[in-house]
Amino acid sequence: MKGITRKHAIAALALILLWSTSAIGAPVPISLTFEVASVDAGVTEFAVGDRFTLDFVIEDSTTDTAGSTGAGQFPGLLTSFDATADPANTGAWMPSGAYSSGSSNFVTNAFGSNLTLQIHGTGYPDGGAGLTFHDFDLGFGWPPGITDSGTGDTFAEQLGATFALPPAVLGGSRIRFTDGLDFPAATLVLVPQALPVPTPVSTLGNMGLILLALLLAAIATMTFTRRMST
Repeated sequence: MKGITRKHAIAALALILLWSTSAIGAPVPISLTFEVASVDAGVTEFAVGDRFTLDFVIEDSTTDTAGSTGAGQFPGLLTSFDATADPANTGAWMPSGAYSSGSSNFVTNAFGSNLTLQIHGTGYPDGGAGLTFHDFDLGFGWPPGITDSGTGDTFAEQLGATFALPPAVLGGSRIRFTDGLDFPAATLVLVPQALPVPTPVSTLGNMGLILLALLLAAIATMTFTRRMST
């Protein structure tokens, strides 16, 4: 402990706190598997029980472009998106299109503590006669609550943590189609699976890093006090 001084401990504390807070605000890969629970009239290309896996990356540092303190908008929140069909599906629909970031809609709702990912794309097949693809419409509750101070907040700042399930809870989710007037859909439910681990946060966790920094500071203070008393 001889080489540790108060100055070193303060530097370590600053670095560790910076590391722990900057860990929130980074790419977060998510993989979710859904099952078709029901289909609306006219949607003929799906069978109940069909499964689809959605893989996407959330960029937590994306900033809110809306001035409202109740509704946040995050253009470009998803940096990538891919959907695959289970080979065992009996429905004919295949998610063979390409993700369109610019036309997608990603919003938070501070009043309702929820968020919505409306993922648009091109080249996805119709859901039935006259029903063109509209979006993957994914809704999530966020029980910890959402804090929205207006334009410039990052997605991570509004959530107060890295996005993950849990604490996120899947709400209404669908693959939607349109005939120009209505939006019939295949309704999705989440297939239970191993919980995804948010990769930007260290395994030790932010709290562990902070506790480590405080321990270093305490050791340095003890060493400094000893030196002053001799």
